[in-house]
Amino acid sequence: MSESVDQLLKTYLQSCDYSIDSSSRKKALEMSCLCCHVYGGEGHLPDGWLVCTREVEGLKKRDESCGFRSELYTNGSKYVLAFAGVHDNRSAFESALQLVGKSDAYKLAAANAALVVSAFGLSNVSFTGHSLGGGLATAAAVFTGAPAITFNPAWLSSSTRSELLKFPSVEVINYVIFAEALDVFQRHPQLLNSVPAGAFFAGLLSNSKIQQFGTFKYIYCKVIHDRPHYIDAHLIETIIEELRKENGEKISASDLAASSLHEDVMGGMAQLVQQKMSVIMEVVASVMSKQFSAGGFGSS
Repeated sequence: MSESVDQLLKTYLQSCDYSIDSSSRKKALEMSCLCCHVYGGEGHLPDGWLVCTREVEGLKKRDESCGFRSELYTNGSKYVLAFAGVHDNRSAFESALQLVGKSDAYKLAAANAALVVSAFGLSNVSFTGHSLGGGLATAAAVFTGAPAITFNPAWLSSSTRSELLKFPSVEVINYVIFAEALDVFQRHPQLLNSVPAGAFFAGLLSNSKIQQFGTFKYIYCKVIHDRPHYIDAHLIETIIEELRKENGEKISASDLAASSLHEDVMGGMAQLVQQKMSVIMEVVASVMSKQFSAGGFGSS
């Protein structure tokens, strides 16, 4: 299995695009700071950006029953609806429930997106989000036609696409830390089979036929080689830190062997599973309950 894994990771290494020009980096940094702020009002808002105080009728920024958090920001002429990622067990459950077509958060994101576009106009609105929030921002974009910028995003399941996909060619730009866990395992779910409790999630990802949208730009960060802190590669704070570096860390496919990457990724995941096993098992139980009550994967 090791050779096939190394080949998968070699292909991954060679396919990543690290080209980010200065204007795109600046825009991405602004959006990533909004993503950080939406988690709980922490972090500094970018210069010129404020929480929008104008009321939008029907807009529901939070729903703790499905772990949903969002905020609307403005710079005076443009409006960005930002979505938080996983911040508690409920939002962790919601990430997995999307894979079996049972996520209320994705439906709420799309409904809110339509309200904001109606209020301010398609050309004045965009979406952003990190992790689960990146998936929500993507859903908002494909539902309304307004663009999105995401960070380490969740991909959309076939159930979500069948319900929300109206604009498949909408502009979505995804910024991803190279070799962070979510991106690697969405691309290659079979790698999860060697992680404790991973086979369940490998099956979920495969059965849900997840699909990426838009352009992917990669950012290299040395934390992926630090196994006790491997999961930090997924954090929005790590993305902000790397985007603040004018030119970013440099890497080429020849600098890192696939076998070394295999050891870093799987070693880092083993550390993560050990730390989060209780939450992982709760997510498994929650998804199985929904799956069996609905009669199988992808039921609506």
